Amino acid sequence: MDYIEIRLLTLTDKCHVEEFFKEDFLVREPVYAHIKPPPQESWESCEHIVEFMKQAYPKGIDADVGTKHYLEISLLGVGEEYGKRGIATQLCLKSVQRARQLECQYVTIACTSVYSRRAVENIGFYRIREVLYDEYVDAYTDQKALAGMREPHYSTTLLAMKL
Repeated sequence: MDYIEIRLLTLTDKCHVEEFFKEDFLVREPVYAHIKPPPQESWESCEHIVEFMKQAYPKGIDADVGTKHYLEISLLGVGEEYGKRGIATQLCLKSVQRARQLECQYVTIACTSVYSRRAVENIGFYRIREVLYDEYVDAYTDQKALAGMREPHYSTTLLAMKL
């Protein structure tokens, strides 16, 4: 495997992170791809994903894990050319390590595909809740905005690891 540096991001990384999300991650993210926003709204449409997560887990993740002392892995992504090398798994494991250093009680992650869910389950995460896209009704439009998505992207699953 090639050497991969894993570190906490800083404000100086902001432009690179934004570019990665705009050019690589979002175009492959199933929820975003299904919504198909106009190109001029591409970055702003991340808000659709955030809103979906808020509606999917209305009580908040802390209600699901029973504490406010948790680390949430949010929008985990690896460039397409680096896929299938275990990098996302290593990022998750580093996040677990960091959570232990911070004395968190849990680490949580929401997975939008069967593959990502299976990967984190293999390192010790367990399912808390699953929201099927076909059943999800957008609170603002009262529409099933994500209906028709198929495997491996048919739900989002909230998983946790107790530390």
